[in-house]
Amino acid sequence: MKSRDTFLLYAPYLYLSRQEGRAGYRLFVAIRKRAGEEVSPVLAAEGQPAVYEAGLTAIRFSVSALPDASEEEACDFFLMDFDLEPEVRHPSGFDPGSWEVKVEVEVKGPGGKTEPLAYSNMMPYIDADTRPAPERQPGFAPAYNCPYVYLAQQTPGTDTGASSLFHPHVLLAPKGYRLSDQQDRLIATSPGNGVFESILVLSRGDDTLEDDSFAPFINPARLKVNTETYSDSGQAEGNFAVTVVFMENEAEAEAFRNQELPALSRGLLDMEQASAGNTSSGNGAPEPVNTVRKAKTRNMSSRRNRPRSIDSRFMV
Repeated sequence: MKSRDTFLLYAPYLYLSRQEGRAGYRLFVAIRKRAGEEVSPVLAAEGQPAVYEAGLTAIRFSVSALPDASEEEACDFFLMDFDLEPEVRHPSGFDPGSWEVKVEVEVKGPGGKTEPLAYSNMMPYIDADTRPAPERQPGFAPAYNCPYVYLAQQTPGTDTGASSLFHPHVLLAPKGYRLSDQQDRLIATSPGNGVFESILVLSRGDDTLEDDSFAPFINPARLKVNTETYSDSGQAEGNFAVTVVFMENEAEAEAFRNQELPALSRGLLDMEQASAGNTSSGNGAPEPVNTVRKAKTRNMSSRRNRPRSIDSRFMV
């Protein structure tokens, strides 16, 4: 099978977490673009970047070339975060199990004409990280040590018996922790039914960025999950989860990573239960260090039986 890209231009990688001590969520967005391009939120008619409607919080971005942009191929990241309050906007009807966040990116060609190239990512509120959102950093810093995720789908051709193929994508910006050269541990829970998991085990220490072109994130090629493909022969909705585990040192990280699957699953469950009520440190890692930060993507918009579109309240 032909190898796939380990990262995608223009795709909205997302990390969603609960606000600490109050209602609401915080959404972190990372979009890789060319250096001669700018990314701008497309404001709704009310002048706000987020539209709240029945069951959906919609955000749209536009990518366009800067004036006098060169033809260089260098890339960088556009980073932004949003405070979302679906519970406040809909106090009597909010259901995290059915409400979702959808982020769409449209790319404009010469003359500002919108090209057919567009990416979208949808994440249910119920899949938000149970750990509180990390503290805000100065400027447009990422959510350190938190998994930004994007799930791409390759639909089958005319063969109705073919399975949909899914390409998981993860970005990670380490701070105060490092990723071992052993990379990540993958759990193919039920790959034929579109269920796939990735476990990233970090240990305390600095992770030097060998390739500055991906700063502030590590090179996605270092994560095995960014090279994997799995299928869904059923509802074609897909289910992709990422769990980041924090360990005190590399010896503990290696021991945890090399466990057999039953012991690994029990360890993750114990950590999730132990982490309840603990607060996060400023670099995104929960305290104490033997806890888990978890984020998921599933039921992406391109695989839903009832597709949701961003409405006409956005200004063009």
